[in-house]
Amino acid sequence: KETQYLFHDSGLFNSDFNMKTNEDARELYIAGDCAAYIGGNWDIDYIKETLKNEDPEKYAATKFAVLPKAPDATKYEKFQNIGLGYSIAINAKVAEDPDKLAACVDLAQYLTGPAFAEYVGKYYALGGFCKADVDLSSQDQFVQDFYNFSYVDTKGCEIYDSYVDGSVWSVLNTEMQEMVNGDIDPEKVAADTQAAYEAYLGK
Repeated sequence: KETQYLFHDSGLFNSDFNMKTNEDARELYIAGDCAAYIGGNWDIDYIKETLKNEDPEKYAATKFAVLPKAPDATKYEKFQNIGLGYSIAINAKVAEDPDKLAACVDLAQYLTGPAFAEYVGKYYALGGFCKADVDLSSQDQFVQDFYNFSYVDTKGCEIYDSYVDGSVWSVLNTEMQEMVNGDIDPEKVAADTQAAYEAYLGK
């Protein structure tokens, strides 16, 4: 209900927001035609480079925040959708060569270890597989703010795309769009999604 209120009833969002792509939204923000926008990590570099060159004042004033939780909510405070999941695997054929296998294991351990986390944190302000003490002193305030938003001040909400069949996402995604447009109730979205999930589990 809070999602429907925020997106449809509150008047905070433009009435056609559900027809805008993330590219549309970020251009509106850059042009000063909207006060804020919702987007993904993939937009941040674009906004950063554009504003840094074209509007340094707006660049310095840009901040990051999560949507407020419902007044009576008791969970998921300051959660944001971290949006990325990946894994590292070694091809079975590599096992035929002990030296190659050992090198692959070393690489996998490095890419999932603290040294690599420190590296991507320091040079790209990104998080690795494990937490690390990251030196952001070479980064400007925009980059530091986004790093802290992503990895320090909020919690990442895990995404379970790979665990749920497309038939479930088809119901959830379609009805979520209808819900934020005010066409159906949140309870129907929840019930239909649960039914689709149970049907998937019953296969």
